Amino acid sequence: MADPPLRVLQVTATAVGGTWFHDQVTGLARRGHDVRAVLPEPGPLASRLVSAGIGVDIVRFRGKRPGQLPRIAAAELRLFRLIRDFRPDVIHAHLLKAILACRLASAGYRPALRVTQVPGTVHLHIPVLRWLDRWTLRRDDVVIGSCQAIADRYRAMGARSVAVSYYGCDVHAIDPSTPGAAFRREFGLADDTPAIGMIAHMYRSRLRAATSWPATAGTGANWRPGPPPAAPTSASPATGLTSPPCWPGWTSWSARRSRSQPVTPPWRRC
Repeated sequence: MADPPLRVLQVTATAVGGTWFHDQVTGLARRGHDVRAVLPEPGPLASRLVSAGIGVDIVRFRGKRPGQLPRIAAAELRLFRLIRDFRPDVIHAHLLKAILACRLASAGYRPALRVTQVPGTVHLHIPVLRWLDRWTLRRDDVVIGSCQAIADRYRAMGARSVAVSYYGCDVHAIDPSTPGAAFRREFGLADDTPAIGMIAHMYRSRLRAATSWPATAGTGANWRPGPPPAAPTSASPATGLTSPPCWPGWTSWSARRSRSQPVTPPWRRC
């Protein structure tokens, strides 16, 4: 006999980008599960989910200034009530502010499996954020790291259970047979220069730890307007390189697609 469908509450702390969130939510819905999404504000991500037939609740739980505390407290109360009304079997949170909000709002609601999915560890470099994460970590039943290193870090921090699941993008638009020469010309890279490419929506961050990239050369797609991350000033021991890494720039995924240019994954040409 087939397992009954689950009631899944998916919560994230971004209203833009979030293709990975959209894919997870809609993928679960296609499998017959009852999925509801919680976002911190209206925006492109909410619109895409609504267009896909997903129920979306806007709960404004983001913020950090003292004057925002009443709104954040009201948002926590709303999320608390939403959980009791929806009665989810799974509460799945992405990104730190959503994770902390769900850990607090789900207190006392035992039926749900509480899942946290962590895309990075930049917040662990900030003492107050690290303390909040550690202090509430035992609320999670499962912590999913977006790579093995993140999962190992949370296991060492005391997570009850860890797993690994990679955030990704739709790879069907990528042609792995496309030569990498055009990419190298665009960024002025020699044929023998190791290159690391990343296809992602890059979010703004004021955290200093987010501006150091242990890569020899990289390109990000869908960068929001603003300066690129500062290049590290020393070689990365992890790569065994003897010269300082550099960040050559970025290119627009949408612009490439509008020009009908093939998208080349440069890591296939390292």
